[in-house]
Amino acid sequence: VPLVLVNCGVCTVPILLEIRQPNDLFSFAAGTKESSFTIPGVTGKVADGQGVAKEIEVFISTKGVNVDQPKVFQTELMVILGDKEEGILLGTVDILGKVGSAKLRIKKSASPVMFNCLPGEIVTESLQMRNFGNIPLMLDTMVEDTAQGSLSCDKNINISPDSDFSLTVTFTCSLQANITTSQHSLYLMVTPSGPKHLINLQTSVMDNKDTNQEFRTSKPVLSFGVRKNPDIMSPSQQNNNNNIPSVFPVESDRSLMNFFSVPVGSQEEQLITLRNSTSDTVC
Repeated sequence: VPLVLVNCGVCTVPILLEIRQPNDLFSFAAGTKESSFTIPGVTGKVADGQGVAKEIEVFISTKGVNVDQPKVFQTELMVILGDKEEGILLGTVDILGKVGSAKLRIKKSASPVMFNCLPGEIVTESLQMRNFGNIPLMLDTMVEDTAQGSLSCDKNINISPDSDFSLTVTFTCSLQANITTSQHSLYLMVTPSGPKHLINLQTSVMDNKDTNQEFRTSKPVLSFGVRKNPDIMSPSQQNNNNNIPSVFPVESDRSLMNFFSVPVGSQEEQLITLRNSTSDTVC
């Protein structure tokens, strides 16, 4: 956590910062419990309240700490003018650290997460995650650049304890994208100083011909409607049988829509694509 001290006077100020006992968890850089420095005075004319600032970071290390429930650890930071022996205590700053567990679980319905589109299209996919811990889970995200377009999602994520979160990833395909399949990586980094998770992404850019072929060959596929058997059709229907397509003309790109773990009070959208495989209009 950064701490900023400001010298609004014209004289150089020597400062000693000391973390008061108990201080097992808290420290400055390199694990020290004390930090001394000087802050130069202001020069020239400045507005009231402005001065020379000095930023110093205070760290907390919870290595080896095990708690079943969130626990708050506390100490004080003493701000001393001068040295430790003859210095003057200017004041103290309370330091609090809430320690608990934040456990990320990613619900992978498919790996890699696939984006299928035509050049110039925008497609989205959702990644379901859950925090199984007892304190909020904070994540930073990073997506690798791609010449095929751009992949984007929220840069900073905060998941409440014991809660679900749906991360929407958007692929904006370039009009000049190559007709090919590419592999990409999405990184989820637990902050601060937590592990890094890798999610594999796959973009498939197709032309219209490839898209039609995908609908003809992908499994499973839904076919809507039922055709009568020719031997039970009326004579007039049998005469027109040559005009009836061999398969029902409306096809779908999926056979299952799974709305999985949608939090109460929120909404989630999924897309289903229908295609007419004939040259005739279907109502």
